[in-house]
Amino acid sequence: MSQHDYSIANQGFPATRADINNVLSAISTNNSGTSAPTSQFAGQFWIDTTSSTWTLYIHDGSDDIQFATIDTSANTVNFIDSALDVVTDTTPQLGGNLDLNSNDITGTGNINNVGTITTDGLTVAGNVSVDGGTIKLDGNYPVGTDNVALGNTALDSGSLSGGSNTAIGSAALTANTTGSNNVAVGLSALQANTTGASNTAVGRCALLANTTGAGNVAMGSCALDSNTTGASNVAVGTNALTTNTSAACNTAVGTAALCANTTGACNTAVGANSLRTNTTGANNVAVGLCSLYTNTTASNNTAIGNAALCLNTTGTSQTAVGYESLKANTTGAANTAIGYQSLLANTIGVNNTGVGRASNCANTTGDCNQAFGYLAGSITTTGDNNASLGYNANPSASGSDNQITLGNSSNNNLRCADTSISTLSDLRDKTNVEDIPHGLDYILALRPVKFDWNTRDGSRVGKKDYGFIAQELDQVEETFGNKEYTRLVHKDNPEKWEADPMKTYPILIKAIQELKAEIELLKNK
Repeated sequence: MSQHDYSIANQGFPATRADINNVLSAISTNNSGTSAPTSQFAGQFWIDTTSSTWTLYIHDGSDDIQFATIDTSANTVNFIDSALDVVTDTTPQLGGNLDLNSNDITGTGNINNVGTITTDGLTVAGNVSVDGGTIKLDGNYPVGTDNVALGNTALDSGSLSGGSNTAIGSAALTANTTGSNNVAVGLSALQANTTGASNTAVGRCALLANTTGAGNVAMGSCALDSNTTGASNVAVGTNALTTNTSAACNTAVGTAALCANTTGACNTAVGANSLRTNTTGANNVAVGLCSLYTNTTASNNTAIGNAALCLNTTGTSQTAVGYESLKANTTGAANTAIGYQSLLANTIGVNNTGVGRASNCANTTGDCNQAFGYLAGSITTTGDNNASLGYNANPSASGSDNQITLGNSSNNNLRCADTSISTLSDLRDKTNVEDIPHGLDYILALRPVKFDWNTRDGSRVGKKDYGFIAQELDQVEETFGNKEYTRLVHKDNPEKWEADPMKTYPILIKAIQELKAEIELLKNK
């Protein structure tokens, strides 16, 4: 390594030859030395060899400019300038690695690469265009067309031929072979899918086990993660439809909605924990937090409202609309509850209807009860076949059967375009027909009274009325007998005796007939 001033003095041949050799040595070693040459020219290179990492300079006529560093230990060259422009060579090639030394490659043209570009970091300010190829992070490129794979082992099947798939996340769509038009975003999303097509999985382990199921949508961690062949399912929310395997056409929206469903089909669950424990029940609709929560195998139920039918297990064909409607129902079937807490306490009662807030709300095991209006039928618990129409209309007692109640104790006028009520009276439906044994004597035993109401519930205080006293009518029935025929007094509720004085109408007719006979007898004397 040497340097020279590149000046050949006028001297003898031996000295001239020495000068020439020194010049050639300086040229061949690029003017290497521990300091700059004493004589420099514009465009001249020289190498500073002070340390094991040399520095290559170029002289601009006045200053030395660092051009590159040469690591003699690692045998690498690092360019100092921030940009490297390849101007004349349109197809430059590198035999080894290109170390940018934290600098940039800039340009407006294209980088065409047949092999692999490896980088610890890549920032793209413009567009990345892939013409028929695949974007892949781990370098294992699938053979299908128009696929996008970003993540370790994403779309990694060696026999992949399916196209138009998008897999983002480690192990996403990793087993896919012929399945096409799938979208998997998240760790292990659609991991086991092989031939299933047109599935969308967004979230960790979403549609994890799906193999051939098609047309499914899973959004949320572990949504539909056990599904294998089930098709056309929609699961939105963490663990939604998480155990579904082969059932189809289910919709679950909300955390843990339909999370225990396995083969139940055509269910719709909207709300966290709605239809949570359903396994094989089908054609159920649950809208609201915890609606149809404990339903397992029952089908054809509709629950709309938070906690509607939430304790139902096997009861079928129910309709519950309103907060906590039919909340306690377990196995009762064919019930209809519309309104806040309607049929709230029903457990095994069947064929009941409650329309209105808290209608039939206390019914537990009673069957075939109908209630329309706020608090209608609200005292019924075990009674059957009652109809309660109007605000707070209730049968006489909680266990009363076969009663029709119109309105409440505050109502004082029953209006209708007709003044009588028809009932069955066909001879073909009667037997043991004979004249009644009571007549004028029975009527004369009755005491019609006038009175002022002073009801203990405060509903009729001060109202003036004509009528009878239930206890007195009861005494008349005890005296004359045949109570099973007359039925003037009802004691279903021992605290509120009720009377049915119109049942004396046939006896009154018999009394008139007896009077007529006596009058005729007197006329003939």
